[in-house]
Amino acid sequence: MAARQDRFAKRTRRRAEDVLHRLAVRVYGAWMAFAWRTIRWDRQGLAPWEEALRGGSPFVLASWHGRLSMVPYVFDWRRLPFTVLAFEHPAARLVSHGLPRLGIEVVEVPKRGSRRPAVTAAIAAVRAGRCLGLTPDGPAGPAFEAKAGVIDIAALTGAPVVPISFSARPRIVARSWDRFVLPLPFGRGTIRMGAAIPVPKGMDPATRETVRARIEAALDALDAECDAAMGQRPIPRRRRAPASDQELT
Repeated sequence: MAARQDRFAKRTRRRAEDVLHRLAVRVYGAWMAFAWRTIRWDRQGLAPWEEALRGGSPFVLASWHGRLSMVPYVFDWRRLPFTVLAFEHPAARLVSHGLPRLGIEVVEVPKRGSRRPAVTAAIAAVRAGRCLGLTPDGPAGPAFEAKAGVIDIAALTGAPVVPISFSARPRIVARSWDRFVLPLPFGRGTIRMGAAIPVPKGMDPATRETVRARIEAALDALDAECDAAMGQRPIPRRRRAPASDQELT
């Protein structure tokens, strides 16, 4: 009897967690979509990359983890091929589980075990002409530090890395590891894409480090450019802070 009650309690808890998760996904998605629609956006550098995708020229779309919230809305992904790498993490799933409604394909990277199948699927997506979205400092930092994954995928597919960022006023900047930027509705915003960063095959360690540093510098510069355009203070690099605090600007 006790074992049966324990199984029932576990099933009930899982169902409750599933309901709460689906509700959280819908609330987050509705908030972001509402913010996107009501903010007056200045868009720069987007048109050439939209045309590239329409012409079958894929690329790796990269943003820092803290600036990913508006990427799902930058184009109409129901008409353009887009795949994102998302990690098996509760916070990541809050975002990724709502992406298919926007026409975005999600490749989930497991928290444990081999990541090879996910990487293979991502490479296949790019080779099939799909844009691939990822965060070079995800899933859990260190913030603003590009990891090897973005370089490896770009080198294996021959696709360039294209930086993207945004800023808004007003906004909330979470004191999380990634300094997540949450734009508030009815304000002003700018969203920008930068120049392509080619990633050659067969790089030696010194060249890999040069390319990695170039990706970091491009993303940092685009963040700073967007913040300056909105009159916002730049977010400090390499800074960790308690996740419970927030600041409104």
